[in-house]
Amino acid sequence: MKNKSLHWFTSILIVCALGTDAQNLEAEVLSIRSDNWMPFNGDSNKQNQGYIIDLVREIFEPHGISIDYQITPWARSLILCKKGKVNAVVGAAEVDVEGFVLPKEALDYTYEAFFKLAENEWQYDGNINSLESQELGYIIDYATRPDVIAYLNKYKNTKKVQLVGGNNPLGLNIKKLALGRISVLLENSNVVRYRLHKMGLSDKIVFAGNLYKHPVSMYIAFSPNHPKSQTYADLFDKGFRDLKANGRVNVIRQKYSMNALD
Repeated sequence: MKNKSLHWFTSILIVCALGTDAQNLEAEVLSIRSDNWMPFNGDSNKQNQGYIIDLVREIFEPHGISIDYQITPWARSLILCKKGKVNAVVGAAEVDVEGFVLPKEALDYTYEAFFKLAENEWQYDGNINSLESQELGYIIDYATRPDVIAYLNKYKNTKKVQLVGGNNPLGLNIKKLALGRISVLLENSNVVRYRLHKMGLSDKIVFAGNLYKHPVSMYIAFSPNHPKSQTYADLFDKGFRDLKANGRVNVIRQKYSMNALD
């Protein structure tokens, strides 16, 4: 009788321990922050949240890791991630996230580009100082190239440089451009074209040149101050390669009217 009671008690302990482990596994959450940047990532309250968020869910959720994704101003997203308050930011170039943990696989390759009203004859000629004849709309803490940073600092607090922040800064800059409050905006070309199409402004606001001659790699960047960041980066790399190999990556991209990724 005593042995049976001991066996019963031991079995209860094992079941409880297994249940606790299962709860801990189910409770693992990967927290992600970024500003609204469709088609890469968008409104966290909508069903279709963007290419990156769909992709991340398909990579991590099969491992019992749920995704906590919320829209937060970019500058604040970087601060929270750097401190380890959240796990990751998405849509980052390497220069945005120095010291962060990056996967080997890039999410995409993109250009930062200038856009203007169709009637504006200005065109970017490769020299940042050619902007001096324009009123530039840009986003707080987006600048990474030394010449761009120097230009922004030179003309800060003037009409030549107008910086905005918040959860939807591109939308604000597009409205300012359409109303003539700025004459040029600088942003990721895919993001601007996506937004212009949605707003019916593709004929009114047009491309005015790329800032870079070559595309820039874009990543999900993990916190430098979280113990599992390298584990998450490795998990992302394997999952991304698998989804790319079976064609799923391009199926997700097609959903958001994006070109196929080679």
